[in-house]
Amino acid sequence: MARTHQTETGELNLLPVMNLVTILIPLLLMGVTLVNLATIDSSLPGISDEPGLDGPPPLHLSIAITTHGFRVQSEEVGLAGPSIEPVELPCAGERCADPQAYDYSGLTDALARVKDAFPDHQSVVLVPDNHVPYEVLVGVMDASRAQAERHLFPQVTIAGGAG
Repeated sequence: MARTHQTETGELNLLPVMNLVTILIPLLLMGVTLVNLATIDSSLPGISDEPGLDGPPPLHLSIAITTHGFRVQSEEVGLAGPSIEPVELPCAGERCADPQAYDYSGLTDALARVKDAFPDHQSVVLVPDNHVPYEVLVGVMDASRAQAERHLFPQVTIAGGAG
């Protein structure tokens, strides 16, 4: 005699899956609201070597950021290009281990003098050293964009590291 196997089909118990979904959905929603991303507007440098044809030649203003302080300077790109005297702003102490040791207010004052000499210029290039902390970059961006209610250099570009 051959035996036949009969399987009983019972109801599927979905209660554990529903309990899991009921717990996971509020946890996932809470996690999404806790993630906040901050962005800083900046731009990449242009590739063209040719200055603009209309208007005065551009001022190539840059801020070198090292572990010893800031250096505000303009790069000589052409014989007709304007330039400024370089300004050195050393840190408090021999090396700037703390981001608060940098002279951000002195940087803003130096950039305000440049803005007085070149009122139409809008851009500045940051050239950070490889060992400069991120907080210092953000501080320099803030210092170069505004002085009280006055806009200094709103177009900030970050260049490759100085070494």
